[in-house]
Amino acid sequence: MAGSLAQGPAANQSSPTIPEPEPGVERTYNDTYRILASEDEDPLFNTSTLRVPVFHDDGSLTYENETFGIFPVQLDPRSLRPSDALLVAYETDVYQTSLYDKSGTIPHRDTWVPLDEYSHLRTSIIQLSNVTALEPTSISGNYRVEALNHLGYWHPVYNADVQEDDSPDGYFVANPSSAIVHVPTGEWVSTRRWKAVKELLRYSEDADPAVARERVAIPMEEGEELYPVSNGGSINRQWQRPTNVVRDTYVGIADVPPAAWYRGRYVTRDWDTTAAVPWDYRLEIPDEYSVSDTCRHVHTINNSTVIHNHPRTKWAEYTLESHDAVVDVWIGNGSYTADMNLQFSSGMWALGQPYMSWKPSLSAGAYEITAEVNVTASVLERYGITSAECTSYDRERFQNVTHVVSYSVPVQIVDDESAALQIDATYYDRRGDDIIHIEWSGNQTLAAAPWQQITATFGNTRLHLGSPWRFYPVSQSDAVEERSANETTTISSGHSFSDTYPRLLRNRVAVGNVSLYLDEPANESSWWRGDYAEINRIVPGTSLPSTIIAPDNARPSPLYDEVAGYVETLDRELGEDVEFRATTIFEKEIGGTSLSVVPYRDAKITVWIDDSSGTDVLQMQLTDAQSGAPLAGRELSLTGASESNVTTDSSGMATAVPQGSVVRATFEGDPWQSSRTTYYMEDTAAVMTGFAASAALNDFFGYLNIGVSNTVLLIEWVALAILSIWWIRRNKDT
Repeated sequence: MAGSLAQGPAANQSSPTIPEPEPGVERTYNDTYRILASEDEDPLFNTSTLRVPVFHDDGSLTYENETFGIFPVQLDPRSLRPSDALLVAYETDVYQTSLYDKSGTIPHRDTWVPLDEYSHLRTSIIQLSNVTALEPTSISGNYRVEALNHLGYWHPVYNADVQEDDSPDGYFVANPSSAIVHVPTGEWVSTRRWKAVKELLRYSEDADPAVARERVAIPMEEGEELYPVSNGGSINRQWQRPTNVVRDTYVGIADVPPAAWYRGRYVTRDWDTTAAVPWDYRLEIPDEYSVSDTCRHVHTINNSTVIHNHPRTKWAEYTLESHDAVVDVWIGNGSYTADMNLQFSSGMWALGQPYMSWKPSLSAGAYEITAEVNVTASVLERYGITSAECTSYDRERFQNVTHVVSYSVPVQIVDDESAALQIDATYYDRRGDDIIHIEWSGNQTLAAAPWQQITATFGNTRLHLGSPWRFYPVSQSDAVEERSANETTTISSGHSFSDTYPRLLRNRVAVGNVSLYLDEPANESSWWRGDYAEINRIVPGTSLPSTIIAPDNARPSPLYDEVAGYVETLDRELGEDVEFRATTIFEKEIGGTSLSVVPYRDAKITVWIDDSSGTDVLQMQLTDAQSGAPLAGRELSLTGASESNVTTDSSGMATAVPQGSVVRATFEGDPWQSSRTTYYMEDTAAVMTGFAASAALNDFFGYLNIGVSNTVLLIEWVALAILSIWWIRRNKDT
């Protein structure tokens, strides 16, 4: 397959172009990793347009193009294509709701695999209409073909010859050997993060120990050194001023993955605590020194003083005999300290030894991670005087120097299973409008026991409740200065796979809102109707660079003690399977969860008119629809009676005086907030009283509606049918 290079997007940031994939062409894309730099400018923000109607005072209607900006989107790199990554990077910013860092790859190259060689589960063939937004991929241009891989993601299939057949889908790909699947090549997000640190270690940790350190790589941000840089290791020089041997020394902590920077500290989990540590230094050995002067000899000749000035040379030369750098990283607080060890990857330090299956854990709380580099060097200085007439000598001395620099960051350790947080759910199983009630106990804040997502599944419906925490990836550096004794070279840090120095990355926390959405099969619909919420606390927004698009962060967001609501569906079944789980921001399941299922039972209202005493009395009984057991202490709402509400007695009975031709009794159902052993659904019933036929006719349609909705005696239906036929014929005749 042919190869090409797409250079456009990074070259012109004012109006970047985004190449589209060409089937069969293995194109490399620059700048796709810009999607991980949310603090960068978004040159295509506020450039999308939408035709909107404009209503004028004279009643006319016109359409205008309105420009708008794309709101930030949640990053799902597992399904990205290179052109998608560029479009999102230029139009808006991205965030993640999880700190689990192996969520996928950022693509940077189009690659293609024949369909019959691509391992997939099945294909999907969609016939396109004129109004679809999907891109056609078939030869005819009438279909979009996709292949489902084993990870559950669909990849488009191009150059597909789609033909009709008798399969359930009705179509098949007739050319599987020449139809090609678009499978982009990418780099893991976590790999990209470590690569940025590793490249900074090329002259230090990854260099040959026997080679003198003469060059250093220093990360920069907007022309400033990202970490403090210092010189030290002073030696005395014969004939000259002292000088520093150890130059441009720094150590930093670029990240504590998986973590996010939140209110002046990193928030990370309590086990396998990790630190990304770049460091570097260089040695500058003094040049050889030589200076000519004279020595003075005084002689007495014939009682006369004679002075002779003889030439001589003062010299000094320096040799680096040995050098070493020891890096130490540790984590601690006032009462505890633990060393961290260099792991299998350059710059990666963690608690525990490399390849150790069990990693030490820390108690939740505030800590500080410190990285320190201790540079030692031994310099041999040889110096002396050379002269034919003057006193000459040749001496040497060793000077051992040390230069130590350190760097610390505050860290908040949280339990990655949020053991201090209890989440209890109660599911009220009802016909068509199930109720879910969720309660939190404990500190839910990000620095204590944060939750990420709560999922409740009942039947075919799945409810997702998302926390307000948003993690925006940002870059910390934009260039690297390579310094030596004679020159300084600035190399830009970019967003492309081939960058010499990728940008250092970390996550910044923003505050969104607690979100809720429902999943359901395509042939079913469901709606959420909130019923109750109790706020625990208000979380203010965080301080972010002004270039990050995070509109929700500008407003405080609540965390809740309780949330409850109805999930309304067309499903009238009871006794569905129910599941409930909650996860933390580290994708660990929260152990402190419970699920209670409260089934609602059907209730039945029976109403009748008792005229045995000569006066009409409305009699009502509320019972269990299955067992017939009376339901006591329930309130019934009445229309067409002297009372608006009555309460059932121990026999489930209640009475009232009718005042209309039709009396309706309604049981609203047991409130879910009430404390009961058994809960009952709503029910309604009606009865026609013995009032005049004209009154009954006036109430005819209301009575018909009642009769359809619930239980009325069959004899009443027959009488009503005869009455309605007579009424219709009479009106027709007149």
